[in-house]
Amino acid sequence: MRSGPMRHRITLQQLSGAVDELNQPIPDDWENVVEDVFADIRYLSGLETVKSDAPVGVSRCSIRIRWRAGVTVGMRVLHDGTVFDVKSVLPDMTGRRHIDIV
Repeated sequence: MRSGPMRHRITLQQLSGAVDELNQPIPDDWENVVEDVFADIRYLSGLETVKSDAPVGVSRCSIRIRWRAGVTVGMRVLHDGTVFDVKSVLPDMTGRRHIDIV
Protein backbone atom coordinates (compact mmCIF):
# COMPACT_ATOMS: atom_id res chain seq x y z
CA MET A 1 0.00 0.00 0.00
CA ARG A 2 1.32 3.42 -0.92
CA SER A 3 2.03 5.65 2.04
CA GLY A 4 1.35 8.92 0.19
CA PRO A 5 -2.43 9.14 0.65
CA MET A 6 -2.14 8.35 4.36
CA ARG A 7 -1.22 11.82 5.46
CA HIS A 8 -3.63 12.35 8.37
CA ARG A 9 -2.85 11.32 11.94
CA ILE A 10 -5.78 10.00 13.93
CA THR A 11 -6.46 8.58 17.37
CA LEU A 12 -8.76 5.59 17.94
CA GLN A 13 -10.77 5.64 21.18
CA GLN A 14 -13.19 3.32 22.94
CA LEU A 15 -15.41 3.63 26.01
CA SER A 16 -13.39 2.88 29.11
CA GLY A 17 -16.02 0.75 30.82
CA ALA A 18 -15.56 2.68 34.05
CA VAL A 19 -18.44 2.79 36.53
CA ASP A 20 -19.43 5.29 39.22
CA GLU A 21 -20.04 4.61 42.92
CA LEU A 22 -23.55 3.26 42.11
CA ASN A 23 -22.04 0.79 39.61
CA GLN A 24 -23.56 2.71 36.67
CA PRO A 25 -21.46 3.07 33.50
CA ILE A 26 -19.93 6.50 32.94
CA PRO A 27 -21.31 7.47 29.49
CA ASP A 28 -18.62 9.80 28.13
CA ASP A 29 -15.44 8.31 29.55
CA TRP A 30 -13.28 7.56 26.48
CA GLU A 31 -9.79 6.09 26.52
CA ASN A 32 -7.19 6.07 23.77
CA VAL A 33 -6.67 2.68 22.15
CA VAL A 34 -3.95 3.82 19.78
CA GLU A 35 -2.53 7.23 18.89
CA ASP A 36 -0.81 8.63 15.80
CA VAL A 37 -2.25 6.19 13.28
CA PHE A 38 -1.69 7.29 9.69
CA ALA A 39 -4.95 7.45 7.75
CA ASP A 40 -6.56 8.64 4.52
CA ILE A 41 -9.77 10.56 5.29
CA ARG A 42 -12.29 11.03 2.47
CA TYR A 43 -15.57 12.85 2.92
CA LEU A 44 -18.38 11.09 1.06
CA SER A 45 -21.36 13.37 1.71
CA GLY A 46 -22.68 16.08 3.96
CA LEU A 47 -26.05 17.25 5.18
CA GLU A 48 -27.23 20.18 7.23
CA THR A 49 -30.70 20.30 8.69
CA VAL A 50 -32.67 21.87 11.52
CA LYS A 51 -33.61 19.61 14.42
CA SER A 52 -35.30 20.96 17.54
CA ASP A 53 -34.88 24.52 16.24
CA ALA A 54 -31.10 24.15 16.03
CA PRO A 55 -28.96 23.68 12.92
CA VAL A 56 -27.28 20.27 12.85
CA GLY A 57 -24.58 19.18 10.41
CA VAL A 58 -23.88 15.55 9.57
CA SER A 59 -21.05 14.42 7.34
CA ARG A 60 -20.20 10.91 6.22
CA CYS A 61 -16.65 9.93 5.53
CA SER A 62 -14.44 6.93 4.99
CA ILE A 63 -11.20 6.62 6.95
CA ARG A 64 -8.70 4.11 5.60
CA ILE A 65 -5.94 2.80 7.86
CA ARG A 66 -3.47 -0.03 7.57
CA TRP A 67 -4.69 -3.47 8.68
CA ARG A 68 -5.14 -3.61 12.43
CA ALA A 69 -7.02 -6.05 14.65
CA GLY A 70 -9.44 -4.80 17.27
CA VAL A 71 -11.18 -1.95 15.44
CA THR A 72 -14.90 -2.28 16.20
CA VAL A 73 -18.20 -0.47 15.81
CA GLY A 74 -18.80 1.80 18.79
CA MET A 75 -15.29 3.23 18.81
CA ARG A 76 -14.58 6.77 17.71
CA VAL A 77 -11.86 8.52 15.74
CA LEU A 78 -10.29 11.88 16.63
CA HIS A 79 -8.64 14.06 14.00
CA ASP A 80 -7.68 17.72 14.56
CA GLY A 81 -10.45 18.26 17.11
CA THR A 82 -13.13 16.52 15.03
CA VAL A 83 -14.85 13.44 16.46
CA PHE A 84 -16.03 10.71 14.08
CA ASP A 85 -18.31 7.93 15.36
CA VAL A 86 -17.46 4.51 13.93
CA LYS A 87 -20.64 3.11 12.36
CA SER A 88 -19.08 0.35 10.25
CA VAL A 89 -15.72 -1.40 9.89
CA LEU A 90 -14.92 -2.82 6.44
CA PRO A 91 -11.73 -4.91 6.46
CA ASP A 92 -9.89 -5.99 3.32
CA MET A 93 -10.21 -9.73 3.94
CA THR A 94 -8.42 -10.87 0.79
CA GLY A 95 -5.18 -8.93 1.08
CA ARG A 96 -5.36 -7.85 4.74
CA ARG A 97 -3.78 -4.56 3.75
CA HIS A 98 -6.26 -2.00 5.04
CA ILE A 99 -9.45 -1.30 6.98
CA ASP A 100 -12.08 1.23 5.92
CA ILE A 101 -13.81 2.89 8.86
CA VAL A 102 -17.16 4.45 7.93
